[in-house]
Amino acid sequence: MAVANVALREDLRPWHNAGLNYLFIDETVEAWLEEGKKAQQAASPAGASQNVAAQTPHVLRQSQSDSYAAPAPAQRAGQHGYTPQAATEHSSPQRPYSGTAANGSAGPAGQQHRPAAPQPPRDNTALQPQTRPKYTPQESPDACTMREDKPEPPQASTLPPEQWPATWQAAWAKIPGPAPVVWTYWSLGDDLCGNANAERGALLRRIIGSLQLPRGTSAFWPVAMPPQNAQTDTDESGLVADPALFLAGIERIKPRRVFAFGSRALRSFAPHCGLRPYQFVHFNGFRLYAMPDIDYLLESPGPVDAVISCLRVALQQMR
Repeated sequence: MAVANVALREDLRPWHNAGLNYLFIDETVEAWLEEGKKAQQAASPAGASQNVAAQTPHVLRQSQSDSYAAPAPAQRAGQHGYTPQAATEHSSPQRPYSGTAANGSAGPAGQQHRPAAPQPPRDNTALQPQTRPKYTPQESPDACTMREDKPEPPQASTLPPEQWPATWQAAWAKIPGPAPVVWTYWSLGDDLCGNANAERGALLRRIIGSLQLPRGTSAFWPVAMPPQNAQTDTDESGLVADPALFLAGIERIKPRRVFAFGSRALRSFAPHCGLRPYQFVHFNGFRLYAMPDIDYLLESPGPVDAVISCLRVALQQMR
């Protein structure tokens, strides 16, 4: 905004010598300055007074003189109810000052002046750089504590693998031995029994392959398998969960991390935890992580990068 010079009247000079450099101009002061200008021109037509720009009200205009060359920080006239802090911080206006000048003469603003509306502080939030959220696993506050409205947690089967059903024995035969990481999801039993879904397998290879785990780190252990008896009632998936055998296998694999994709798989053996995706709890000596359903990731692959980010953090904490 352009700054226009104004002629310094003698009744303003005490204010200027006291450190005043700026005036807050409104309609009343505009009229007062115009009258002073005309009076000076009438008294001294050849005077060195300068033009006053009166087109724009509510602006700050600087007064200069030969005796004050270096302007001080912006201030507003005390008679208009502003302190130096209010001029720079846009605080709400104070009560107008109607006292006298230092030399005893009445100030130019003996009248009441209407202050400008306070301006709100500038919000610089939009100017700050935006960062992508990090998907870090969070421990559930419940921590698998028992509640009255939650079912009893299942217990691991005490039967040896030789006495397990044939389908479970076949799945156990594919476990090479103890592994620090176990992966499971509801339809894993189908994939292990010859009904593998190619798209699901490709997605899992993408997720696990991006983690660059050493050989022998991972084991796939199902929570549900096709029933051995064809007359067994099943849902549309054709699978039956057996949490006791799942936990028995986990006890033998001895993992440090178990990643369960989907709430259905998680509730089959830990119904009392109530985990949400990207949360974990300490469960039977390992960390149990809840991840989004693998079939949902097939239909909506948007969160896949978030899943990989969460898994990386979880596995780094294991090292």
